[in-house]
Amino acid sequence: MTAVGSPFQLSYALVLKARSLYALGRDTEAADCLAQAHQSVAKTSSRWAAFHIRLAEAEFCFDRDRASEGLTILRDALGLGKEVGYATLLDVPSNTARLCARALEESIEVPYVQELIRKRDLALDDPPYHLEAWPWPLRVHTLGNFRLVREDTPATVRSKVRQKPLLLLKVVIALGGHDVPEERISDLLWPDADGDAAHNTFTTTLSRLRDLLGVRRAIRLQERCLTLDARYCWVDAWAFENLLDQALNRLPAFGQARTHDGTELPDLGAMTQKVLALYRGPFLPSDVAHVWTTPYRERLRAKFLRLIERWGRHLEGMSQWQEAVACYQRGLDADECVEGFYQCILECYRQLGLRAEAVAAYRRCQRVLSTSLGVGPSPKTDALYRLIQS
Repeated sequence: MTAVGSPFQLSYALVLKARSLYALGRDTEAADCLAQAHQSVAKTSSRWAAFHIRLAEAEFCFDRDRASEGLTILRDALGLGKEVGYATLLDVPSNTARLCARALEESIEVPYVQELIRKRDLALDDPPYHLEAWPWPLRVHTLGNFRLVREDTPATVRSKVRQKPLLLLKVVIALGGHDVPEERISDLLWPDADGDAAHNTFTTTLSRLRDLLGVRRAIRLQERCLTLDARYCWVDAWAFENLLDQALNRLPAFGQARTHDGTELPDLGAMTQKVLALYRGPFLPSDVAHVWTTPYRERLRAKFLRLIERWGRHLEGMSQWQEAVACYQRGLDADECVEGFYQCILECYRQLGLRAEAVAAYRRCQRVLSTSLGVGPSPKTDALYRLIQS
């Protein structure tokens, strides 16, 4: 090894050797190689070599559940990288992507890490939906309104000619985004076209969509099936579902102070608020005339209301009555006909001794149910109201 002569070249070779040994499970030998690399770097004061050594050390620490040590080393490594704008080359890109995700989670050198991700074209197979700072090349917003954001810059789409390519994008999202058959898309968008005509129209529209998005790798066509690649395209509806499922799985039993997996409640509360913030309104509200948007719209709405109910009940169990009221009000903003939320609000106000607010909530319930559904409050709601009045 020392025959290479230059301490710089030696450190380079030692990092590569350490990574190979680590991949083989020979941790002790890998650590020895990195220690030798440090000694070699000390002779040259090469920040470039130190940068790569520290990245490798951070990676090994995280893999061996030494998170605290790994974060300290990662801060050191990224601080070195930021000083001179290094873009690492002695690595496994997927591993570096995970290190970058960890850095963004801890707010370590965020602008530099974002630039590193872009320069190296890094991506994670399991998209980091919880990371708002991850620099997706393309973002698609579908909840409450529809808009495209390319490299953090909103895209303006004015031409009516471009509406069909956008409908193609919306169909793919509404149908799950993964391996959506061309035939099914054509049946929805061009129901009157025959086989060859539909195929030609589909091909042309897909080409226009790729040009419009400006991120060609975001859409894959394989065996006549379309996939919107979540590694390069963030969709708010997908982020909402992913984080919502995580929050629901972690919610503790009624009134318990900790989640079943030990997650601290403040962290769970922050996650829940992030999920609620993502739901800015129904899925593609301007496209309700297209029946293919309905199933996904209703699915997202149902999931949102379920989280409202579960989180509100949890807050009640913790006697956080005001917070529970705010939660249920958020649910009524999405669907003001959910009578169960009025009942929960009435109970919270009863616990708080806020009689006037309870009366206002009951009257709103009366008005909404009568106007929207032609019915009055249920016996359960009336009984709760009478209890508050007594």
